[in-house]
Amino acid sequence: MKIFALAVTAVTALSAVEASEQASIHLRIHDKGGSCTITNESQCNGQNWTASTCCADSNYECRWSDDGQNVQRCQKKKGSGTTGGTGTTGGTGTTGGTGTTGGGGTVGDWGACTGGLKCSNPTSVCVKYSNYYSQCKPATLPTGELCGQKDAANDWKYDKCPSNQKCSAMGTDFRCTNKKQKKKTSPRKDDSCTITNESQCDGQNWTGSTCCADSSYECRWSDDGQNVKRCQKISDDYSDYSDSSDYTDDYSDSDDYSDSYDYSDYSDSYDDIEYSSYVDDWADCTKDDVGCTNPSSFCVYHSSSYAQCKPYPLPSGELCGQSDGTNEWYYPFCTSGESCEANGSDFRCTKAKAKHHHHHHRQHHRA
Repeated sequence: MKIFALAVTAVTALSAVEASEQASIHLRIHDKGGSCTITNESQCNGQNWTASTCCADSNYECRWSDDGQNVQRCQKKKGSGTTGGTGTTGGTGTTGGTGTTGGGGTVGDWGACTGGLKCSNPTSVCVKYSNYYSQCKPATLPTGELCGQKDAANDWKYDKCPSNQKCSAMGTDFRCTNKKQKKKTSPRKDDSCTITNESQCDGQNWTGSTCCADSSYECRWSDDGQNVKRCQKISDDYSDYSDSSDYTDDYSDSDDYSDSYDYSDYSDSYDDIEYSSYVDDWADCTKDDVGCTNPSSFCVYHSSSYAQCKPYPLPSGELCGQSDGTNEWYYPFCTSGESCEANGSDFRCTKAKAKHHHHHHRQHHRA
């Protein structure tokens, strides 16, 4: 009995020593810095980590982040163990074969792609924040999204903002912010008649007056067959062929010769304006704080109470102006091969027709 008691005493003493050594080892592992100082939800370990790995709150423990990020943080203890087969570091955990840092795995947008993981979306990009963290980001960031950081921990920039935004510095962060655009308005009519005799007076993207200085001259397609409008002398026998249907078809745009327009409002002279919201082509942009989403589009005022975003150039056959008393606007930027021609009180982009000489019409009419 004494021998048995002594044996039990020896085993008990040995177990106490082993437990003490294990506890000492455990404390050393969790206290590299010598004290438990890590606050709740803060990083507590990592590659080349030299600070404490012990959480200040005894209800928290240092483990791989529950949100899938490849970082160890002080998080509230769970009811079950954290190192078992299904725990955060086990075969199915965040560092396992299918985890965020394992080989061959994929993650979705906004997920951690640290350690060579690929983004599941083929158009997304794995952006490196620091030596310890990378994240999958979509090909185009959402409006107002964080697009960069430059601070003690992170140094990155991902300039993939929406087309109407740019990546702008905001302190140590960069965010997608609205681009400054120029407010574009409807041109003013120019009643000045300044074009000298035989000079060009109109054409695609023409920005000057279309009115001849000499009242005995008119702006029309060149008599010598050149594809240009010039100020040319009005024929004395104009009435002899003015009723010809052939002539009417070829010169159906003559009604707009008297209405000259100044396109200077479309120039780059306007100050930059930063809008609070943007709309697509053909949408209402009347309010001062609304701009066009497409940077090449124009916000064109139809009247004092309505404006619309229009693409540059306009589609084939599109309405390019109105003059009906309520709507007074002219936007002559038609697609190649078309010009903005009068059609009653409207103007439409119209394909250019073959032009005939005046003397040809006279001969045809009198034959």
